[in-house]
Amino acid sequence: MIRSKCSFLYGFFFLIFLCRCANPVTPEGGPKDITPPKVAECDPPLLTTHFHKKDIRITFNEYIQLKDQNNQINIAPPKLPHTDIRLRGKSILIKLADTLKSNTTYSINFGDAISDLTENNVLHDFTYTFSTGSYIDSLSLSGRIINAFDQVPQKDVVAMLYINENDTLPLDSLPLHVKPYYMAKTNETGEFTFRNLRDVPLMLFALKDMNGDNIFNLPNEKVAFCDSLVKGNYVKPPSPESLKKDSITKSDTLIPKKDTAGIKKQTTPAYTLLLFEESDSLQKILKADMVNESQVGIFYRF
Repeated sequence: MIRSKCSFLYGFFFLIFLCRCANPVTPEGGPKDITPPKVAECDPPLLTTHFHKKDIRITFNEYIQLKDQNNQINIAPPKLPHTDIRLRGKSILIKLADTLKSNTTYSINFGDAISDLTENNVLHDFTYTFSTGSYIDSLSLSGRIINAFDQVPQKDVVAMLYINENDTLPLDSLPLHVKPYYMAKTNETGEFTFRNLRDVPLMLFALKDMNGDNIFNLPNEKVAFCDSLVKGNYVKPPSPESLKKDSITKSDTLIPKKDTAGIKKQTTPAYTLLLFEESDSLQKILKADMVNESQVGIFYRF
């Protein structure tokens, strides 16, 4: 009886000791996730040629979300108005409703629309590119847009490229009536880049779009343009002969420098466009009034 009481007391004091020694803390969750989602698989694969399908699936390594699709996602050339883009699990499903043009390179740029579901880490400027022809257009063009008066870089301005393939409109009137063939948006430093361009002369235009239609049709929309036609740039890959190893060995006293004769450094042409707002030249009637019984006065804006 005495032994059982002693055992009970020992056990009781031992539990009290354990409770005092315990120091409950909030469990750590590990470092914060700052990594944007990654593309795990594309079906059909990126840079597919002879493309003929109507459905595209882009699968990521984690669950994602799509934000601001209308402003962020850009399709070039913009001839697919009925393209359906939606989420399913970890995948983006793209359904092409319109007939694709033959021998044409298409690019679907997602801008900042893609981010992970938990931490909102953005995958910047992911582009899915394919071609209905036998090759992918590979020219590129870059530039910068600044304010014409204070030289401040202009963010979220749409840079536009036009191809002279309209039979009824002159080339310099296209921004007033039709959507551009290629589009790119400027970043915080006012810079823009076009990729996968055709090897044709292009008209370069820029627009601070106020109504989201990508057409210069409002008097308060700021514009910029290049005064001559432009073309994309590419670098011809070095030939196998230019990359052959030098015959000089390590035992020689002269150590050869790396042969760069056949390797050209890529220099994408950069254009600086000056953004400004045109003065409203449209004449308006300010007032109409009867001057006397036989005269009407119409007053216009100067």
